[in-house]
Amino acid sequence: MMTTLREGHSVPLLNEYKYGIARRRLLQTATGGLKLRKAPWYVHASQISIWAAPLLLYIPFLVLAEVTTWNVYYLGLVYAFLCGGGNLALGIVGVLIRRKFSPVFSVCASQTDEDSVHFNTFFETYDFIFASKGLVGTAIHSLVYGLVAFCGSTMLSPALMRESLPVGGTVPAFVLGWFAVCSALYPLMASPPPEPAIYRPNNAHQFSPLLNGLMRPLYVVLVTSTYYGVRQLVTQPALYTQLLYVAVCALPIGWLLGTLPPLDALVPWLMEQALVVLMGGSPLPTDARLAAMLLVSLATVSVLAVIATKSSLGMLLGSSAMGFVLSQDLFSWTPYRISYYCFKCLRGNLQATTPVFASYWSFDFRHVDTIQSMLKSVGVAGIKGALLLPLGVAVMYLSYTGTTATVQRVVCACTGVLYVVQFLLESSQSLYVMKIFRNPCHPSSTDNTAKFRRRHKILDIISVPRRLLANLLPLLLVSCIGVFIAPSSVHSASGVVWSAIMTARITRKVWQATPSAHLDLTITSVLSLSLSKDNGWAVLGIHTQVFIVGLALDVARRLWHKLEFVATLLVGFATHRKLRLTLPLHTCVFVLFFLLSPLLLATMLVSSVISAPLLPLFTLPLFVVAFPRTARFWPSCVQFGGSYSKNPDSVFYEQAIPEMARALSSSMKAGAISAQPGTYVLMRFQDRLSIATVLESGYGYCIAHIRGLELQETSCHTVEANRVDDIFERAYGGSCRASVNINPLNTLRPVDSAVITTYSDAHNVLSGVIDQPASLDKFSSNLLKTLVWVLFQHRDNFRRYLPLSTVASVQSQSQAATTSPVKSSAERPTKKLAGKAGSSDDTVSWSSSVGSLELEPIPNPQVLNIRSPAKRLTLLPRRNTLSLPGLIAEDRPLDSDSDATPDRAFAGSLQSAPTLFSVVDRVRLAGGRAGPASPPGTIPIKHSTLNKLRHRFPHDWLRIVTSGRCGQGQPEMPPAEVDQFVKVVLACFSVADTPTSGSLCGAATVTKPLDVYKGFHGEFPHSEHSERLAADAALMHMVHKAYRYAVKLLYDDASLGEVQDDNEMAKCLESYDDDWFIGSETESKWEEAIRNKKPHLFSLGRDLEKSTYTAHVLTLQEMVMNMGQLNPEALHGIWSDLSFELFYLTNDDEERYSIQAHPTVLRNLTIQSADPPLGYSVYSSSILRLPLN
Repeated sequence: MMTTLREGHSVPLLNEYKYGIARRRLLQTATGGLKLRKAPWYVHASQISIWAAPLLLYIPFLVLAEVTTWNVYYLGLVYAFLCGGGNLALGIVGVLIRRKFSPVFSVCASQTDEDSVHFNTFFETYDFIFASKGLVGTAIHSLVYGLVAFCGSTMLSPALMRESLPVGGTVPAFVLGWFAVCSALYPLMASPPPEPAIYRPNNAHQFSPLLNGLMRPLYVVLVTSTYYGVRQLVTQPALYTQLLYVAVCALPIGWLLGTLPPLDALVPWLMEQALVVLMGGSPLPTDARLAAMLLVSLATVSVLAVIATKSSLGMLLGSSAMGFVLSQDLFSWTPYRISYYCFKCLRGNLQATTPVFASYWSFDFRHVDTIQSMLKSVGVAGIKGALLLPLGVAVMYLSYTGTTATVQRVVCACTGVLYVVQFLLESSQSLYVMKIFRNPCHPSSTDNTAKFRRRHKILDIISVPRRLLANLLPLLLVSCIGVFIAPSSVHSASGVVWSAIMTARITRKVWQATPSAHLDLTITSVLSLSLSKDNGWAVLGIHTQVFIVGLALDVARRLWHKLEFVATLLVGFATHRKLRLTLPLHTCVFVLFFLLSPLLLATMLVSSVISAPLLPLFTLPLFVVAFPRTARFWPSCVQFGGSYSKNPDSVFYEQAIPEMARALSSSMKAGAISAQPGTYVLMRFQDRLSIATVLESGYGYCIAHIRGLELQETSCHTVEANRVDDIFERAYGGSCRASVNINPLNTLRPVDSAVITTYSDAHNVLSGVIDQPASLDKFSSNLLKTLVWVLFQHRDNFRRYLPLSTVASVQSQSQAATTSPVKSSAERPTKKLAGKAGSSDDTVSWSSSVGSLELEPIPNPQVLNIRSPAKRLTLLPRRNTLSLPGLIAEDRPLDSDSDATPDRAFAGSLQSAPTLFSVVDRVRLAGGRAGPASPPGTIPIKHSTLNKLRHRFPHDWLRIVTSGRCGQGQPEMPPAEVDQFVKVVLACFSVADTPTSGSLCGAATVTKPLDVYKGFHGEFPHSEHSERLAADAALMHMVHKAYRYAVKLLYDDASLGEVQDDNEMAKCLESYDDDWFIGSETESKWEEAIRNKKPHLFSLGRDLEKSTYTAHVLTLQEMVMNMGQLNPEALHGIWSDLSFELFYLTNDDEERYSIQAHPTVLRNLTIQSADPPLGYSVYSSSILRLPLN
């Protein structure tokens, strides 16, 4: 069994139970879909008959073609008609059978990959062989079936093969060619096979079954169509037709290796190649935007081709203008955004219209909140166009009309010198010059943020010339084009079109990708002046020369990245002991690598030419060419915005994304990080990792996408994260830093650092803090004070509703309170009051302080802001309005209605009474003993209990609170309100404090750490009193807030030192109110506080495994974020292997070899950043527009 050894345990390349699935899938792929497994013989016979039916039906036509003089193409048409008609008839019969006997089909979906399949009825056999397509799908597949049959039968006709192939090659080509044709026809009639080349998951959309069956026939039609075109257009087609016969015979190998892309990957790749290679554009984030930009570019080239027939100068000037326009971010201010605002204004619902546009254009329009921002982007683009567009056209005109040999040499020299200057300026910004030597201008350490910022200002000053050069360089390059371009002497239509395409390409690339165009023009101008005017190079013209040079440089750049990837993987495989295989297999891999080295070089060259990834099998140094993809690699960078797998870290990335984007944009402006599409940047700060991808670039902007990674506590994640930290530590290690890059063969290369504002994350174990009796006693004292603090802040809720019978007395008390200090409730005599229904000395309600009360709410919410009781008195409702539930009206005796008992009166008015935020709106003096009959909204507490707690009430603390910030601008509380307030605080304290709550229930209890933890998260000791308190959501919220403040004070006492006096405690609580969010991490308000950038957050946690309690503290502060570029070919190669293993081999073992930690290629982190369902990043940003000018 193929295994590797890791820490003494065997780690399989492929799970043993997956061997059978892999063998069956490989055989099924090679034959085009034959499901040859343990099944009855007639199932195998049926599949083989269907597979070989096209060849068997072709034999009579082959004999007719050989013994008669009939035209091969006519025979092919008849053969195609019979094949297509037979497939259509069989498909229609299958559709009718499925409709009639649909309940019977039950076996295939669950037994697709099983080794043994059992069939009980004919319908199960039919469902096993034939896939469900529907009438439309059947019709399309039948039409394509006939087309492929015609193409294959004519191209593989012995008469035509003998014209191109030698005698010895006809028979092998005939056999292998028909094997390819039968493998392509079988998916159209039966069911498509599993393909190694998978771009999207199977059944990703409703057209997946239709498209999967069309992949193989498409390639047969493409090769045969090319064959017919060569025979018609080329005078001596023998050599080309031989190559096409080889291509037909090699199609099964391409399908088996996964080198040929599926349709949904082929079409976007062809569009991107046409846009980037032929028209000088940029890759785009989505297929829709790619198609739209390609259409606009084709329309522009068509117009320029028409102009070229009239005037070469007009074509040059027009291409210069359109190159500037097309290099702008058209999708930020085009009619799509305008239509979004129109829909928003008409429907008045942003959420209803956003998903339509966001899903189609994959652009999060919600970032543009106002029309002013849209007009601003349009205005900026208009100003740039007004300044640079006429200047560029003028430079092109003067250069074109005033060209001399001397001017050409001067422009060539200036272009070369400026490229050297630009290279040096960019190198001065990078952490490693030429990827080897450390830049002395960079800060030596990132430990001190202020020192780092001061040192980094040197780089900012150096970057100013580079930024100015980046803005003005396109004008110089336009002049270089005008100087070296010659008047067109081509008069043929194809020559005019080619000249228009190449001219539009270079003039657009000057603005779209200035650094790349600068290098292309520099090399081209040097070659033009160095080579003789009589050779073929000079005849091509500068636009074609630049096209060839640019193409060669792009291939060389991709080839270099592939060589780095191969070397990195090979060195890691040889040097890391944990990555080695068992000795025989390890030696075999090395031998194969060196024996296949020449083939590997050819493979790398081919993959570089077609922009295809290099796939390492099981991430071993054994490589094959994967199918070509777009530069973004994934279908559409998935649903922009939102997290893939919900995780507590997601909200941190959401908050930090703007800061990361700002830092990334600044580094790109300075030239430290490349802004070319396909650039991957790893960003590391605190304990978080994210990977940014550049999806599109243009003049003055680039489009990026950032994914946040989850650092799970596993050995693989830890090894690679530590390796990343070690690489950055060696780069910014102060006096211990290395002067050269000692990790040149690592896929990560540090490039820059920046200061961002985000949350620092700290977890502290509270052992010795909340488990000490002294600390818990201190906690009870703090809880009483925090209750006073929190409830006093909401004292308006107590003062909104006044007793009607004591309005006058309260007025006089309020007026007297403004001239005399507050008297504590302990200094005033307690007056026992009774309601009309009687009284009791044993029990009291939790907040009643006056006799038989009727508290009536004020309906108008605006009245609640009125501070003066005298003013509120005039706004009280009339007596006949609805009273609060559970209260006794003063002017209505209880026996006025025989059925109107207090409890029944409460029950009758409960549904109609409004829900109030007030705390005292449920105050009621209980007429009898507390018990089950007490109405909801009351907490029956004995007078004796309250009297015992009165001595604990902090009256001095209440004076500080009332005289502090909370009491500024507020009238002093009258004695009646003070007494009322004291009772509310003590009643809430008796419920929240564990020992006091236990005493109410007649049990002697002490506060335990678990009680503190539960209380912090809103779970107080269960009792009748806590249930009554929970019935008032507003009061319960205040008690929770006070309880959490008390826990935070306990933590601060342990970490910062004890509070010296009450004044210092007041300052602490003021800071809690202003700068802290104290609550549970599972609450939605926790994430809301992070999004709103609350300076500090605190939460209490519990580790069940270690039986410890932890304090989680978040602090918003500045910290240094390290950035490093990743080798794009390494990421593409690992992602390709991941798709091959999971989608094709279904090798989903979490301990497989290809997912183990790899310190040099960062394999595990790369897999995390893959597109779902392959990857599992915890957050994905919207596409971000980063300004570069």
